[in-house]
Amino acid sequence: MYLHVKKYFYCVSILILSIFILAAFSSCKETSVEGLEKEVVGEYTLRTSASEKLYSFDFKTDKTISIEEMYTDSGKGFTVSGRWKIAESTIEITVNKINDEIPPEETILVIRFEDGFPYGIDIIKGNITENLEITEFSLGSGDSHSLLEELNRRLEAVDYLEYQADEEDMSTYTEYLRKTVARFQESQGIVANGVVDIETWRALKDPEPPIIYQEPAEKPGEADYGDPDVDTKEKTGAGENILYFTFDDGPHPEYSQKIMEEFARYDGSATFFVLGAQMENYPDTLRQMIIEGHYIGNHTNSHTSFEGISREQFMDEIETVENIFIEAAGDLIVPDKVVRYMRPPYGATDANTRAYAAELGYHVVLWDIDTQDWRRPGAEQIAGVILDNAYPGAIILMHDGGGDRNQTIEALEIALPELDKRGYVFRNIYSIDLESGS
Repeated sequence: MYLHVKKYFYCVSILILSIFILAAFSSCKETSVEGLEKEVVGEYTLRTSASEKLYSFDFKTDKTISIEEMYTDSGKGFTVSGRWKIAESTIEITVNKINDEIPPEETILVIRFEDGFPYGIDIIKGNITENLEITEFSLGSGDSHSLLEELNRRLEAVDYLEYQADEEDMSTYTEYLRKTVARFQESQGIVANGVVDIETWRALKDPEPPIIYQEPAEKPGEADYGDPDVDTKEKTGAGENILYFTFDDGPHPEYSQKIMEEFARYDGSATFFVLGAQMENYPDTLRQMIIEGHYIGNHTNSHTSFEGISREQFMDEIETVENIFIEAAGDLIVPDKVVRYMRPPYGATDANTRAYAAELGYHVVLWDIDTQDWRRPGAEQIAGVILDNAYPGAIILMHDGGGDRNQTIEALEIALPELDKRGYVFRNIYSIDLESGS
């Protein structure tokens, strides 16, 4: 019994570690004691690196902290209480109670950071100290954060980006800011996902000469500012504005099905960029996608990056998906009338990617609006990214696989009704060719 309890509290304490590291710095920019004292106080809702669940927590001015697990099957999760204090350039958190019970041994969390950015934590349990390198803290689409001011300053200092921030960029992580960060990441050889993590933060402080250089995109107003890959139709023949929702990393029997149900409410369709292994695991879901009028795109077999990939590797990744697809659902399609599309994992490409794709008869599809729903920042924030950035002809990136996608579905429940009121219709990528008659 004692070992069971001890193991339980140890697991719970590990579970809350990432909450603390994210929470304690969600508004921190200064490394001074005075700066941290002023900026750490607040209420937050975050996910953890040890769990796909959400937690609500509150750093109070009296130095107490409370945490509550959210959205559990029973409706109520565990609660944690403790105290926090500043110790030089770290924050120490003493866990007092878990579900009103005192932990079997003293637990202190020491959160470390670099240049104002959280990057790790020491766990002190009794006489044992364990170090965890945490990289879950990040800045991305829709975030509001005091670090945004410093982020913009650093981007403006990189001459070749030709970036100029405005008031909106300082207060919210905008789509234009995401695109600029992605260009910088590509120039430094970092995965260009447009999310600022510790690696990107360090690179922005002292950037290397660009490995890859792209001309800067124009600052968007109401005009189109998407990535130049596929020429989408902005309107239907009847003059309705079109949005193209795309979902990566599926199919998934639960999340894909719920997404299809949402689009069915608006007589809409979407594009699902699927993985080979997922199709093998869930062929019935794949078939249902096709039956309900959605388009299936190729997202590779193993979700490997295409940057620097050989021709043989590229062909194997794409053709393996083709073979699995034909075996699972070949009876539902007419191959010679299907224009095929593929999406590189992470959006990573090189000079050869489109040539290899064209050799197999594929169009490469990136995206215009990245909701970064995989970060699970909350359904409201994901929906806000869509609603704040939608424009006719835009390709929107979301996910139906690769983790808990309940927030993605909740975001669609918020965004689709509003987009419908604005007069948008929802079409899949293949409808581009159908509209043009090709």
